[in-house]
Amino acid sequence: MSLEAYSASLPPASSLKRHHSAYASGQDIPMTRTKSEEAMAKRVKQAAKDHNLVPSELPIGAPTRAVKKVYLNSQASSYIAGRIVNEDTHEMISTPYGEIFAICDGHGAFDRKKVREGKPQLGKEASQLVASSIREDLLKFIKECNFDTKRAFELWADKVQAKMPEVIAGSTAVVGFFERINHHFHVATVGDSEAIVFRMKDGVIHPIPMSPENNWATPDCVERIKQILEPEVFEKWEKLPTKERRYPPDEGVNLACSFGDRLMTYQDKVAVSYKPDCSLLQLQVGDVILIGCDGVFDFAGIDELIDKVIGPCWNDPKAYLAERIAMYVIQDKKSTDNVTVITVRVSSQIEIRASQASTEEEAPLWAALETNGA
Repeated sequence: MSLEAYSASLPPASSLKRHHSAYASGQDIPMTRTKSEEAMAKRVKQAAKDHNLVPSELPIGAPTRAVKKVYLNSQASSYIAGRIVNEDTHEMISTPYGEIFAICDGHGAFDRKKVREGKPQLGKEASQLVASSIREDLLKFIKECNFDTKRAFELWADKVQAKMPEVIAGSTAVVGFFERINHHFHVATVGDSEAIVFRMKDGVIHPIPMSPENNWATPDCVERIKQILEPEVFEKWEKLPTKERRYPPDEGVNLACSFGDRLMTYQDKVAVSYKPDCSLLQLQVGDVILIGCDGVFDFAGIDELIDKVIGPCWNDPKAYLAERIAMYVIQDKKSTDNVTVITVRVSSQIEIRASQASTEEEAPLWAALETNGA
């Protein structure tokens, strides 16, 4: 079936309206992934290793052709927290063929005059540019690539980087696309924001990281620096702790991957990469997705988030999980960065709750989105 025919057969996506599924619950049918999907699935194993987990111990089964109706119950919270302004931008987009969740974390030179004038900082402008391109460009590329999301993510990243102005600013991004066909969750990570899926098995909550690490300690990233710096400069740079490594040395950014940062060069050579790291996982009923910026994960580990917040809320579908995670990171862990969190519960039934304030800038975003297997 073509993408157009498939999209036309779907009920309209709505945040509140309920629809009847085209398929009754029943046995899932084994399916074969494309080479591109297999490559993305392997990146989940690498992400697990980067988080000191054993890939073979993760509760990931063989892919099946999903035929069961599921609902996505999503929430978002975003706070200035330890900064003067909030340079994060987040998106939650419903389309006829899937749902998109994204966090774009901007950074750049701080301008007090912009604060006085009520204008956004360069970092905020960068994150807004990336977020707007998700709506303007990524959705188009997904359709044009006929769900080859790895190719779509790569084309989108090229488009975003071409739009970025030559200023001292940039933005990381993590984008999750839930595909209504087969319930695949496709993730593109550029920088240090992350997506993690939590899954219960035998009474234990298991984290399944979706974002491999790409920092200035990652071999590929270090090699980029080695090819640019003089041997004596590189030797000094390599001796620094990972968080203190920057490019250009001493005065640059501590991000190995980011959109923008086009002026961060050494002898006119660029080392910060905007290429997305793409991964894929088939979601199951009961899964919980956490998407967060580095203001979350630099201050709270995965295990403590499970113990302190996610675990206690696991059986309470009405808990405002995104808000609780944000408050834990800000109040208990004293995050000194902006804090933005998106959570998504994969449920077999719609869950309606009263909204509550969850951001210093706008009303809380929450949606219960029904999707159908096909």
